[in-house]
Amino acid sequence: MEKSDKNKKKLPLNKIFLCIEYISAFAARISYFILFIMAFLIFYEVIARYIFSNPTGFADEISSYMLAAIVFLANGQVLKEDGHVSVTLLVAKFSNKVQQPLKIVTNTFSLIFFLTLTLLCTSMVTEHYHTGARTYYTTLQLPLYWLQIILPIGFALLAIQMISKIFHQLRPDRFRSE
Repeated sequence: MEKSDKNKKKLPLNKIFLCIEYISAFAARISYFILFIMAFLIFYEVIARYIFSNPTGFADEISSYMLAAIVFLANGQVLKEDGHVSVTLLVAKFSNKVQQPLKIVTNTFSLIFFLTLTLLCTSMVTEHYHTGARTYYTTLQLPLYWLQIILPIGFALLAIQMISKIFHQLRPDRFRSE
């Protein structure tokens, strides 16, 4: 009886963390799709420019926006898989007993940083939405908030994935991925 009560307590947090992992994986899949579209767009631009001598004029601009979207959408999944660059020169000299609390502290600072960037970028996007700011010196002159909306989304993805990572570090025996 006690064992089933213990599992019931674990279940809601496990579902939340599984949901976070699903969101990160879904965002990464969107970034893969954007990468495919970007590659096709660049291929089309090369054909249009060098074979037909009629460049599109917008492919370079759109592909640079797509590249930013790819990076920001995939960041949460990369964090989940520990794919980000980390400097372990100093930390590696400590024992595992010391390394774990250091990782939790640095990840907590990273979480604060990601949350701050999420709020600041959301504020920027909201301001540009209300002012109607547009891209200048570009072919398309798109509304800025269309392009910038990916920033708070990407930082929010990083923040929720970091929350999951911190909880897993605090209680590795309690939370598991499925």
